[in-house]
Amino acid sequence: MTLNSINRELSTPIYQQLKLIIQDQIVLGDWVPGMLLPTEEELCDIYKVSRTTVRMALNDIARDGLVNRIQGKGTIVSASQRKGEKLRRLGFSDLCRSQNLPIKSVLISQEIIESNEELNGFLGLAHQSPSPMWRFERLRYIMDEPAVITATVVRKEIGDKMLDYDLSNLSFYKIYENISGRGVVSNDGVIKAISVSGREAELLHVEEGSAHLWFRGIAFLEGNIPIEVNLSIFHGEKFSFQKPEFYSIDRSPVPKLAQE
Repeated sequence: MTLNSINRELSTPIYQQLKLIIQDQIVLGDWVPGMLLPTEEELCDIYKVSRTTVRMALNDIARDGLVNRIQGKGTIVSASQRKGEKLRRLGFSDLCRSQNLPIKSVLISQEIIESNEELNGFLGLAHQSPSPMWRFERLRYIMDEPAVITATVVRKEIGDKMLDYDLSNLSFYKIYENISGRGVVSNDGVIKAISVSGREAELLHVEEGSAHLWFRGIAFLEGNIPIEVNLSIFHGEKFSFQKPEFYSIDRSPVPKLAQE
């Protein structure tokens, strides 16, 4: 399914496809807070779907907090529900800055890849055919020493807009917020121990076969919208991981500097 089309050959229910289309317009910043969406009748005509399908899609999006449905007025894109709140940041950059550590990132590759069933599932695109995605790889430094190799996969529509930003020095979470007007509020992750060799060992300046930490995270914007899949290798001598005390905002393991 492309960004603005319904594919009736997919097993994904039509209303869920329509929900994704509308959601995309909001996440990509095409429909901004305060904007009035097309009427139910107009959406029926644009996408050739029934009124019931439109209402189911809009009701789902309203429950996620992305729009407000106002009787007699229509459906309006809602503002960020967390604007002004002091949320604990979830990204690597914020982790280091909170500890007053000098950091830098270097974008070492960027490429278009084809999604697979696993990536589609992580990004809320289950049952859809493979589609192009952007993969951005960065090497993150702490105090001028390589600390993390990070590969971030996003949908092509998001990645295309990210190309307008400084991908080496800006936090990707901040870029998503700039594009969509909504912040990252959770990151579901898994972690395991690995050994590295070849290119990864060279990038981290470690011996081949040495032990390090592999992390896969799925970041979510407000409205429970998966925005990225993040695959990282954390330098085993520089980081440990701990479980968060509270799960209302961040449900993932939290990286922590090993020396603390």
